[in-house]
Formats: sequence, C-alpha cells, structure tokens
Amino acid sequence: MTALHGLSLPHGLTAASGASPAVLDRLPAAVHLGYITGFATSLQTVFLVGVPFGALAFALSWTIKDIPLRTTTGTPDPADTLAPTSRPTIRTSDQEMERALTSLISREHRREIYQHIASEAGVEIAPRDAWMMLRVGEHPGWGRQDLAKHLHLTEANMDRRLGELVTSGYLQELPADLSKPVTLTETGQQTYQSLYQVAHDRIERLTADWQPEQHPHLRALVTRLIHQLAASDERPDRELDAAGDRPG
Repeated sequence: MTALHGLSLPHGLTAASGASPAVLDRLPAAVHLGYITGFATSLQTVFLVGVPFGALAFALSWTIKDIPLRTTTGTPDPADTLAPTSRPTIRTSDQEMERALTSLISREHRREIYQHIASEAGVEIAPRDAWMMLRVGEHPGWGRQDLAKHLHLTEANMDRRLGELVTSGYLQELPADLSKPVTLTETGQQTYQSLYQVAHDRIERLTADWQPEQHPHLRALVTRLIHQLAASDERPDRELDAAGDRPG
C-alpha cells in the first residue's frame, strides 16, 4: 500500500493485515491518514474496473427474449377465495388447466366473450346474436323445435331470436314447419365461420404454452371447451340480453 510507504507501523500491524476501526483510532495521525487514503484509492479502482462490466451486463440484458406469463393461471377460483368456503386447494396440473380455462369462459363473462369474438371477427353483431349464430351454425339441419329444446327456450323466444338474424340477413326466412331446418344465408355462413374460427383461436392461444398437441387430455379439454363456447345447450339468460344490445 503506497500510502503507508516510509511510515513506521505499530508492532503487529502491517499494510496487508488491515485494522479494525478501534485500532485505527489509536494509530498515529500519519499512519491513520495513510490507511484511510490507501483504502479510498483501492475502492475507487475497484469501482472504475467494475463499471465496464456493469454496462456490458445491462446491454446484454436487452437481448434476453421476453416470455409473457400465462394469463390462465392467474384466474382465481371463487370457491377458494370467498368465505365461508375459502380454503387452500391442491390440484394436479390437468385439473388446474381445466379450472383456469373453464373460469375464463364462465357464465359471468359470456357477454364480454361474445362481444370480443364478434369484434375480432370484424362482424357488427350483438353478443346475443353472435351466441345464437354459433348455435345455429354448429347444428346444421336442426329445426326451430329442436334448437328451442336444446337451448331451453320457448318456441316463441326462439322465433324472436331467429327473426333478428333473418332481419340482419344471416338466416333465410323461417319455414312454417317447426321441424324444417333453420338455414343460414351465404352471408350467415361466412359470418358463422369467422365467429367460430375466432372462438377456436381464443382457446388455442390460452393453451399454447401448455402444448396441447403433446397432451391428449388437454387436447380433449380444448375441443370440449370450443364446443361449449360454440354449441353447448347453455341458456342465454340475462347476461346476453342486456339493454341496448343490438348494434346500431
């Protein structure tokens, strides 16, 4: 340590051995100053040498690929978060995937889901009509009577909903015979295909990082959820019949 060169150090103390603060306080003024100056100089050197390495590490951090977190696993299970049923749960990975995906297409979110599907498909159609279009398209050859039974609707309610699609040009005129097929127009068929493809793609995107093509159970789950989103026998209920739902 050059700062101590030529100075007489106390017995038992060397430039390499260092000293505690208590020992430093008892050193002669010249030796004390030498120690402080030497350590300050050495620390400055360390920082100056470390700066290029820090800058290099920061620059390299920008080359790291950004991998987004899964959105599905962040969806909480209401039964596990609300009293009095709140509790810790232990699930297998398959159960967790099914819970997360099913939660994202739950009844509480259906109006928003069908609104987004129509928007992504570039179709100006109300969520309730998008829901009905997918049901009709997924059951070609079905008559109003079969559709009404499948969807738990009265025949009058079914006629009203289908009548809206006829007026919009998506369905051909309804036959008087309730058992005769409800038929999509050419525009209706194209619209249905667009809506179904978006519904399919939404589920595929949610499961992409789980690689469903490599897991038969997940592949079956994805297929079931797509069918549930497009063709299940769920009731429309109020969440799809909000006031002012018809597009302008």
